[in-house]
Amino acid sequence: NGTPDQLKSINQNVVGNVVSEDGSHLSEITALIMVINQNGKTCQKKINTLIEAGANPDQKVSYYGKELSARDIASKYRTNIII
Repeated sequence: NGTPDQLKSINQNVVGNVVSEDGSHLSEITALIMVINQNGKTCQKKINTLIEAGANPDQKVSYYGKELSARDIASKYRTNIII
């Protein structure tokens, strides 16, 4: 979450973890993937801002058991998003 301006100040390529309620590891995730998953009204602007600030749309992470990048996820599941 955050405004496009706030997203400029984070480390855009940090890999975080998605954990279940019991604390077990489910997946890796990046800021770019989080915004893609939100698919909100300002999603494209946030994605553009993250990429302009240095986010790597081709960075692969272990996303729910598959090696995927933000670009892979957008092209497969969010075809309205342009990367």
